[in-house]
Amino acid sequence: MCTHCVMTLTWKMVHCLFTQSFSNSHVARAISVDVTVACKSRGISALIWSHIQIDQLKDIETLKDITSSALIPHDALNKLTDLRCLGIHYEGTDDVRRISESMYSTSLHSLQFLPASLTKLILWESGLEKDPMPALERLPNLRFLNMSYEAYYGSQMVCSAYGFPKLETLQLSSLLHVRNWIVKNGAMSSLKKLHIERIRNLEMTPEGLKFVTMLKKLSITCTDSSFCEKLGS
Repeated sequence: MCTHCVMTLTWKMVHCLFTQSFSNSHVARAISVDVTVACKSRGISALIWSHIQIDQLKDIETLKDITSSALIPHDALNKLTDLRCLGIHYEGTDDVRRISESMYSTSLHSLQFLPASLTKLILWESGLEKDPMPALERLPNLRFLNMSYEAYYGSQMVCSAYGFPKLETLQLSSLLHVRNWIVKNGAMSSLKKLHIERIRNLEMTPEGLKFVTMLKKLSITCTDSSFCEKLGS
């Protein structure tokens, strides 16, 4: 079905379509609700996810554009043991706070919020106030991480020694508040591609990147000359 036609469907038709598709969860391994194409309507996405029990999709491997409110009840993500790729759409600051707090709960070491099977994670406009690296770097199978458009509001990020053991691609974009990024010796030992874009307050590239011997591609997109000069110094 053409995603451009989504808005022509009645809610009853959309609900029927999704109910039939997900009735046998072992068949559906990838779910994506394209909010952007569907006339940028957050309402449709919210209505769809509110009628789906996320924790019942036992075999799902890919979840994209899922509303944050669908992840909070019933410890949903912790039950998706086959999940590999996750894209979260936050609907408001309250949802950001609730999910962020779950990431930094006393059960951080068990990674209650994010499943250990995750290999790809996109954080976009997440508005996290605490450094997410201590939680994310403990995901044993994470290979791709994208943090973009105010995913993090803090001024410092720290990648610990031996953190991100399998991370191969890291993309950082429009993190406007980040000034200091520390990479410890032994962090991101498998990193091959690093992309930095529009982080204008970043004072310098991490000195610890010299220890990332697997790095093959480093791309830095500058929006002004002063930013380029700082990163090149």
